[in-house]
Amino acid sequence: MVLEIVADEIRRHPKLKVYINQLIQLKQITEIPLPQKPEILKEFALLKKTKGPGESACMAMARFSKNIIASNNWKDIKAYCEIHQIEYLSTMDFIYEAYQSKILSLAECDLMIYNLITAKQPAKLPCKNLEEYCKMNGLTL
Repeated sequence: MVLEIVADEIRRHPKLKVYINQLIQLKQITEIPLPQKPEILKEFALLKKTKGPGESACMAMARFSKNIIASNNWKDIKAYCEIHQIEYLSTMDFIYEAYQSKILSLAECDLMIYNLITAKQPAKLPCKNLEEYCKMNGLTL
């Protein structure tokens, strides 16, 4: 699932807009509004004072619903998630899982990583290929 506020942020990137809309249309991802529970809304308002709206919404929801956060913006989420024991995953975690599940080949994974780090608005990834990621994290290819 993806929060509407996050989906809207993703749609601001022309290339990603196509992907997010396809995933939603194919029902691979469900777009949902931020739950209107008082504790979530209060936490969202507090977090928005220092974090972006997408990160704030995800962290507030995950804190009170035990969901997992998928984000590359570890600078904004890591400490909060660790304090509140919220599981979080990165793009590299998903790419690795796609490789392990044989959804993508190693070459496709490396091409995806290359495309992300050389884009007009480059992703801040911790490595340049999947092999490097695996070595950094004690994982096997």
